[in-house]
Amino acid sequence: MSDFECTEFITARKKHTCDGCSTIIDPGTQYYKSAWATGGDFGWSKLCLACQALVGQIMDNPDYYCGDGFNSRDLVGELNCFFSFERAKEIIANHRAAGGKKEFPNPFTQAED
Repeated sequence: MSDFECTEFITARKKHTCDGCSTIIDPGTQYYKSAWATGGDFGWSKLCLACQALVGQIMDNPDYYCGDGFNSRDLVGELNCFFSFERAKEIIANHRAAGGKKEFPNPFTQAED
């Protein structure tokens, strides 16, 4: 199998669950879909737009992202690089409580000291 990556923004035709925050992506809502194969491994994810924006912020920061993979299904773990574990869980919980509509804080401008 050759390596590939395919990403696109899609309008949902049915309910999906965001792999990042576990909120429901309702029909008619736009979401981000990606699929990839690397070295014989295959993966995919569906992310609400807020989670996709957060993943983009992290991957676009060369001081953090070294290109060795990103686990969009463990955003608490990824956020824990910038916030305490409890704060990371609180950020995800607030996002879920807002039905996936609340934007995440930028981890590079609001990291704890």
